[in-house]
Amino acid sequence: MALSPEQVIATICPELSGSPSFPVYWEMAVQYIRANYVQGFFRSLYNMASAYLCCHYFSLMGDSRGGGGSNNPYAGMPVSGMSENGQSITFAAAAAASGDENSFSSTKYGVMFLQLEKRFKKSIPRMGVNTAGLYGV
Repeated sequence: MALSPEQVIATICPELSGSPSFPVYWEMAVQYIRANYVQGFFRSLYNMASAYLCCHYFSLMGDSRGGGGSNNPYAGMPVSGMSENGQSITFAAAAAASGDENSFSSTKYGVMFLQLEKRFKKSIPRMGVNTAGLYGV
């Protein structure tokens, strides 16, 4: 029996479980998966993959540090540059939201999402991959 998204999130990211922003992050995760993977890519672990991605976005946007909303808009974003004397820090906001492997690697939830992706990657190709001849077509 597959776990519901709520059950997975309550276990792996309880601070998101009760957050009013849960439906927004869930929809972001679902839309990302629909846009980037063929239907059925994650098979029976779809809810788990979506939950990890949902929690990744939640952490990335800084909500998990501020109890449902952080005053720091850069919380959770990867740092792309620093200077010591000028006390300057540059955040990679665009890279954080890009959905590439570096972005996923910036949170523990994104890393787990990548692990699930790798588990299924060989069996079902990602969208945009030329599958001509693979399935007798």
